[in-house]
Amino acid sequence: MIAPGSIRNVSGKVVDPTGQPIPGVAVTVKGSTIGTVTDARGNYSLTLPNGAQTLVASYVGYRTRELPINQPQITILMEEDMMALSEVMVVGYGLQSKAAGAQPRAMKMAANIVTTTVVENQTTVEIEVETPYSIAATGEKLLVDLKKYEIKADYHYYAIPKLEKDVFLTALVTNWDQYNLLEGEANLYFEDAYVGRSILDAKSLQDTLTISLGRDKSIVVEREKIEQFSRTRSIGSNTVETRDFKITVRNKKSQPIQLTLFDQIPVSVINDITVSATELSNGQLAPETGKISWELTINSQQQKDITLQYEVKYPKKEKVILD
Repeated sequence: MIAPGSIRNVSGKVVDPTGQPIPGVAVTVKGSTIGTVTDARGNYSLTLPNGAQTLVASYVGYRTRELPINQPQITILMEEDMMALSEVMVVGYGLQSKAAGAQPRAMKMAANIVTTTVVENQTTVEIEVETPYSIAATGEKLLVDLKKYEIKADYHYYAIPKLEKDVFLTALVTNWDQYNLLEGEANLYFEDAYVGRSILDAKSLQDTLTISLGRDKSIVVEREKIEQFSRTRSIGSNTVETRDFKITVRNKKSQPIQLTLFDQIPVSVINDITVSATELSNGQLAPETGKISWELTINSQQQKDITLQYEVKYPKKEKVILD
């Protein structure tokens, strides 16, 4: 059973009562500004914020559907809304409201440059499009840049080689609240390459906005166990086990990087069992959690080696599994 709010990505298809896909359906996460529209085959895909529990699907002529997010693949069946259909008729090159009696007009090509003005109200921020323009009735998606900012960011790398061999890059943006950003799904590009999608957490109360840019294959990290220094020996009525690891980080990029490296040693919850860190290569140890962190600066085409060694002492009658 998948716990509500624990799913990170959801995708699927939106279909009509006959099973045919419906393009252009708005699929959003209830209670947020995160959403997307289905493609020409009725498919959609969303990266979900923390705690997301309900999807909302809406489209002209169909009843709005709300479905619980209880699995990563959800097919949405839309039902026709006969009341809504009676209010709209389709003409050769647009839509016309029967009630208004307005005359249809030909659709024009969207302008390449959209001029906008940001208006800050007491409780809301609006982006006004100064020059009206029309959208062609082709059913295709149209993306329009309403506002563009160039924002300075500091880049920082993180790695946990005990769990994952790849290194992850983040962008740290300060004074970000001046841009009136909205919470939502964001497409990420780094060094002119698409690296994936992420959630822009514009509700954060932190002074610095952290944006994950995914894995960077130009940074290589390895963690290996050094067998010759990993041993078990007896001292009186106790057994002492030693574990030794070598962590190697190599920067193959053309510029230096800042990297935070994490690892962990066991934490004992029994008084008869003690864990001691014997070598951390200047890493910072949090005794209550056993977490170790290193703040590293690695120059271009350079490599750094870190030694992690600890020992566990316990009574011979106890059974302790370290590997």
